[in-house]
Amino acid sequence: EAHAHGILAEHLTENAASAVAQILESKFDLHHSKLIIFCGTGNNGGDGLRLAYYLKAVHPIVIFVGDREKLSETSKLNYSLIKKKVPIITVKISQDIDKISFQKHLQYIFIDALIGIGIQGELREPLRRVIDFFNSQQGSKVSLDLPSGLDPDTGYTTMPYVESDLIVTYHDLKPGLAQFISKTVVIDIGLPARAHQMK
Repeated sequence: EAHAHGILAEHLTENAASAVAQILESKFDLHHSKLIIFCGTGNNGGDGLRLAYYLKAVHPIVIFVGDREKLSETSKLNYSLIKKKVPIITVKISQDIDKISFQKHLQYIFIDALIGIGIQGELREPLRRVIDFFNSQQGSKVSLDLPSGLDPDTGYTTMPYVESDLIVTYHDLKPGLAQFISKTVVIDIGLPARAHQMK
């Protein structure tokens, strides 16, 4: 764990968000696009919340899936940073996602910060419905660290899993991403070289 190296989770989240923001700015015209960030309750979702704060000038929308009480302390802090600055739509049950629709004819960038490496077993609702909804949208799709539903070690994918155009992964290329290497960018978020061996 990064904590064992004296690196605060908050710093890693900060580093990830700033590095992802730079990549998005280099690849997309953010000021003429609508940024929609899908966040879960784990660390991946915390990165998405921090990214929303970083990019608040381009007026992103956050779709938050789950219960806010389940957020880690770092993620709660990131949530509180954006709650008055960025619209947050909460999805607690599958039917909530059916109430969301986006205007046609706009350029969209959809960010997947739903699960990341935290996947355990098959997906439950409302995540399955949310991922189907994510995949059905017209626009550019970017996953933070891993497409949600992909096992980082084996490359096994749940059904459904997020089908992204770009994967911005942290620290090193996880074995499960080998099949998606052509659309994966690896970023340095300040983890020491040995950190990944301690997982």
